[in-house]
Amino acid sequence: MVRDVPTRWNSTAELVQRALELGPALKILVVKVEHNKPGRGVRLKRFQLSSEEWKLLSELSPLLDVSFLVKLCITTLTTTQTRSFCWRRKKFQKARHL
Repeated sequence: MVRDVPTRWNSTAELVQRALELGPALKILVVKVEHNKPGRGVRLKRFQLSSEEWKLLSELSPLLDVSFLVKLCITTLTTTQTRSFCWRRKKFQKARHL
């Protein structure tokens, strides 16, 4: 599973996408007896999602994925494009403060 990391703004999208890909396996895993031992053992059943929750994840996934695409576009900018963007941003910030 992918972990959600607050400092990585697209990690939620990656987490949801991976959960949807692994959905059938996760549904089996969370109800297995060996993963739900009483007492101090691991109890994965508490993480079991309802059908409505799985549906909501599948509906949210495309919306969250937009952020991943934007990040991908930004990180693939060439050095020249990045310099041009930074230069324009600085000019805009200076003009805003006049």
